Order: sequence, then C-alpha cells, then structure tokens
Amino acid sequence: MALPVQRSALAVIAPVAGSALLTAVAAAVLWTAGGEPSLSYNVLILACAAACFCMSYLFMTRTWRRRRKALEAPFPAEHERLLRAHVAYYEALSQDERARFRREVQVFLAEHPVLGVGTDVDERVRVLVAASAVIPLFAIPDREYPDVGEILIYPSDFDDDFNFTRSPDEMMGMVTSDSSAVILAKPALLEAFRGRARMHVGIHEFVHKLDNGEGGIDGAVEALADRATLARWKEISRREIDALERRESDIDDYALSADSEFFPVLAEYFFQDPAAFARLHGELYEVMMKIFRQDPRAILGAYTPHTGTANRRRRPGRL
Repeated sequence: MALPVQRSALAVIAPVAGSALLTAVAAAVLWTAGGEPSLSYNVLILACAAACFCMSYLFMTRTWRRRRKALEAPFPAEHERLLRAHVAYYEALSQDERARFRREVQVFLAEHPVLGVGTDVDERVRVLVAASAVIPLFAIPDREYPDVGEILIYPSDFDDDFNFTRSPDEMMGMVTSDSSAVILAKPALLEAFRGRARMHVGIHEFVHKLDNGEGGIDGAVEALADRATLARWKEISRREIDALERRESDIDDYALSADSEFFPVLAEYFFQDPAAFARLHGELYEVMMKIFRQDPRAILGAYTPHTGTANRRRRPGRL
C-alpha cells in the first residue's frame, strides 16, 4: 500500500492542483453568471472560490492526512514484539525494511477494523492480520488492495451458511465479490504463522483481493504483472496445472478446486516455503518473483517450514 512517507509530495501537489482547477472553474462560472461585477460581488466570488478550494482539498487529501496521522503515533512496542515473535518474514528483513514494514502495518490497522465474530480479537490477531496483508505487496509500495474493508475473525472454520464448525471440509477464509470484508478463521490464521505448513489463509485471502473482479485464473496476476510477465505466467502455469492434474506435483491440489484458487495457493507456497518452491518449480518461481517483485527465498534464507499434510481439505474461499 502506498504510504505518505513514500509519495508525500505527490499526495499534496496533485490535490492542490486539482483543487485549484476546480476553484478556477467555479469562479469563472460565478463571474460569468453575475453580469457586471461589483466590489461586494467580487468578494462573494472569492469567498465561494476559497470555500470550493478548501472543500476539494480536504476531500482529495483525506487518505493522505489519515495515514500521516496514523504514522505520527509511535509504533506500539507490543506490536514490535509480536512481529518478531511470530512473523519470520519480518524477522528476516533488514533494519530499514523492518521500519517500512512497521509503517505499513500501522497504516493497515488504522484503516481496516479487525472485528471478532463470536470470538475475541487480541493484539496478536490484529498484528498477524496486518502482516498477512503487507507481505504480498511489500515490494510493490504503489499498489494497494482495491476493495478491502473490515476483517472479520471467526472462532473456527465455517460452512456456506456461515455457521461455525470444526469439520475439515469447511472454509478457513473467504472473500466475496459483493463485499469488501475479508473473513478469516482465527485458528487457521494463528497456525499460518507457526511455520508448520505451506498454507497461509491470510495471504491466500488477501491475494484474492488483488483479483480484477472476474475471478479467473489470471485475475490477480493481471493486476500485478506487465504484459511479458503475464504471457510467461500463462505458459508456465498451464504446464503446472497439467502436472497437478496428473498428480505429478507437490502443489496443493486445492489449487484445482476453482480457477480463481490457483494463484492464491501458489502465493501461499511462494511465501511460506520459497526454498522448496524454487527447487521444485524453478521457472514458476522466477515468474512469481517478477509478479511480486521480491525473492522470499533470499529474504528467509535457510528458513524451512515443518511441512505436514501435503494437501488440505477446504472449500473455495471466494464467492
């Protein structure tokens, strides 16, 4: 996500220019409609123009001002402790990169409520939700999730009617095309940061939110990749899908449950176990690096999750 510290000049100059243009247009309209101008009428025009400028400026800079205010507060020491204790990705970053990661977490939590539904939400859950959103876009600071609102935390997996259940056949997370909410089951979120598997429900659902809205196999890729990378992605992903259908791949077969699930499943693997991904799917890994503009294998070094069950049983998390 773009932060004020990364494009503060543009965040101010563009709205000022837009506000000035609107003001000029409004003043011209008033002047033309007023006939022969008098001193009092000139004052009225200037007052209206100033009001127009102020209102348009406040509207156009509201996101920038909100984020700047969030960043004026010190980063909570408890959040720093939680990041270092539970987020291997953060722990592996350089000092400067950690500072940027903290700012991104701070802005995310200021803009997106994390709400419990039938369960409590503590600071650990809030920080891990934010980390799940920050990691995929960390190397693409000018890209934001186009449609993310509140994050709903459920106490367990859930079924199609949103009833909580412990059945392994049900959903651990969900996004929908008609809502900005992201739903995450708390046990699955916590498990994702324990480094025991290649699954990561948080990354999975936030990558869904990068989709262009069509839900196809290339949706999120089209939002992130240039034309050449997209073409290479389509070529290699087709081969990987064929291998997975022949059961000749270690990629989680949940990737075949729907067209829209293939890329989010790969993103989980890419960030959770990049060393194995690069070793077993070298060409695909190279494309994923270009899409996300980062190399988690280099970031995490020798870190390897304790991979348990190769495949999961989970219902599609996008409707």
